[in-house]
Amino acid sequence: IAALGSIEDIAGNAMTSGEITPIDDAAPIAVSAETTSINAIHVTFSEDINGASVSPADFTVDGNAVTVSDASGGAGVVTLALGTAIGTGDTPLVTVAGDGTTSGIQDNANNWTTAHSISPADGIAPIVANVTLSPDSPVKVEIVTFTITYSEPMDNAIAPTVTYDPQGALAGAIAQTITQTSFTGITWEGTAEIPSGDAANYDGTAVISISEGADASDNTNIMSLDTSAEFD
Repeated sequence: IAALGSIEDIAGNAMTSGEITPIDDAAPIAVSAETTSINAIHVTFSEDINGASVSPADFTVDGNAVTVSDASGGAGVVTLALGTAIGTGDTPLVTVAGDGTTSGIQDNANNWTTAHSISPADGIAPIVANVTLSPDSPVKVEIVTFTITYSEPMDNAIAPTVTYDPQGALAGAIAQTITQTSFTGITWEGTAEIPSGDAANYDGTAVISISEGADASDNTNIMSLDTSAEFD
């Protein structure tokens, strides 16, 4: 802090210009947190912290056991490893321990945390949990309903792109779009007609591709290419 200009006390004595460095008496607090995988949460503090002061006992995550996988303190970030995997949309409450004087987490000015909690943001992409066909695979020449179940509630205003690649005997078969008929909560449905008269292209194993859907936190679903069905 720099003192500039003319400052006087009540007796008219002018203060000499100069600088002073303020003392940090503020305890670090968790200002944000985010789930980064089904096994990890990043917690960001209001300032750099003393990594040596961090231990698993300093954190509680609702319904889970915790270890600290990274407590370097750089940029005030601590990475928590979870003992039990969470769902892709779960945001369990994180509680930071401390009594403000001798326990908890220290900043680099030896200020200790006081106990407080924070809810993490959802930073995990949703995944496709299940795909079913009606009628069941193998399907004949007919209209087929494809039902996709996601791992968490989705933003139903963002329609995923769903296609099937016939991958029959003739190379270069064109991927076909599956037309959406409904999308609510975790469930997407669409239909496609399996064409007739082209067994070389359409008989065999078809690969269903799903992309571009997003959850309520705008995490885009991971591209799913490992779902298949038999066309006959």
